[in-house]
Amino acid sequence: MLRQTIFMAILVVDMAGVARALEGDSLWSHTYSTTPWDKAYSIIQCRDGNYLMAGETAQVGTAFSKAALVKVAPQGDQLWFQSYAQFPNDNVAYGVVEAHDGGYVFAGFTNRNDSLNEQVWICKTDTNGNALWSRTYGDESHERACNIIATSDEGYLLTCWSIGEGTWIIKTDINGDSLWSQRIDGLVAVCSIVTYDGNILTAGMNVYMSTYILKINNDGDTLWTRSYANIPMPYCMLETYSHDILLAGNMLMKINSYGDTLWTRTIVDTTFHYAVGVLESDDGGYILAGNSGDPIWEDDFMLMKTSASGEWLWSRNYDSGWGDMANSFVRGNDGNYRIAGYRHYEYRAEIWLVCAEGPSSAVEPVPMEIHPSAFILHPASPNPFNSSTVLSYQLQAPSHVSLKVFDTAGRIISTLVDDKQSAGTHESTLDGSGLVSGIYIARLEAGGFSATQKLVLLK
Repeated sequence: MLRQTIFMAILVVDMAGVARALEGDSLWSHTYSTTPWDKAYSIIQCRDGNYLMAGETAQVGTAFSKAALVKVAPQGDQLWFQSYAQFPNDNVAYGVVEAHDGGYVFAGFTNRNDSLNEQVWICKTDTNGNALWSRTYGDESHERACNIIATSDEGYLLTCWSIGEGTWIIKTDINGDSLWSQRIDGLVAVCSIVTYDGNILTAGMNVYMSTYILKINNDGDTLWTRSYANIPMPYCMLETYSHDILLAGNMLMKINSYGDTLWTRTIVDTTFHYAVGVLESDDGGYILAGNSGDPIWEDDFMLMKTSASGEWLWSRNYDSGWGDMANSFVRGNDGNYRIAGYRHYEYRAEIWLVCAEGPSSAVEPVPMEIHPSAFILHPASPNPFNSSTVLSYQLQAPSHVSLKVFDTAGRIISTLVDDKQSAGTHESTLDGSGLVSGIYIARLEAGGFSATQKLVLLK
């Protein structure tokens, strides 16, 4: 196994003489390779605090690849590297999630023979990456799953595309058996999310080369569709804490929950080629990961920060010395960013993971619109906290209250309150004994009011 470590930390000295990195500065990077052709297409942080990447691996001299999962520790040390093949031809994993009942589920495609007879493929593994079961879908007409989501009903949602047939959305149960599917002709979809109300948003490009968004419910029924002329195809999207939607590619567009455009922004840093992931930052702005330069050979990994209104604030480049292709990123519980993809040179490719400094770990007040006798989310106490913290809030009127805690990947960690409550002051305790150290987000919703607050767990 080839494994290389590249350290690229950039330090500054603050007024007290203490060296510290600025947000976006590279802290370290690792490469991972068991063959001369290894690529990562997605990354998640697992509940145990480690990270999992999904992609492909192939030997020199062979025409076909195997799907790959690579699990690494928070500092990048490899824990295991597993490969998978449903059939003896190409097998690729594009997305991965943690399974509801333990282990992992990845999605991509498998090829039964040496023609373009590809089928959508998902595979369940245990926590050590050993395959437990797999499912294929489709009629071998060049169909691939590009995105997988673990849904709240313990199933999975697959966003797939098929050459000549458009987009295919598949909903499965916990065992990967199909519950329903919907085909959308003329749409090339690249990403889907499940919104706070349990519905599904799918975004891509239609036959008129315009951005197209489809909203369906959890039964597959279409709620609405929107198209946006002269807006390039988005490669990723995000539901904000206020339930608006941000779409990112080589432009930014923000819409409300009904699909109405709030604003569009051209990315002023012309070296930023396109975004592959977007996160909402603590200050209300956005962090985008993507690539710069030539889309084939001369890319660098890249991070870009914008304000809440989409205005450019700063950019950072990460260069391995080869051609680099970023495909996915997450913000970990330690607050830092991890960008996954691969670096390539001639007939060689290696998985490349870059860790970049996140925002300051100091807890800062979250700006909120507070009015006398209004709904208020008070600061958590204590914060930072060790084993538990108390969240208190004030209700102006009897309301249905939702108080949830999310990790930095947007996954629900705990639902503290989901009930109707009387007017007045209430409190709820978050038990952090089963959580790993890191940053979490508490979100209160009541009576049309919504507020978020950053929580820091230190053990």
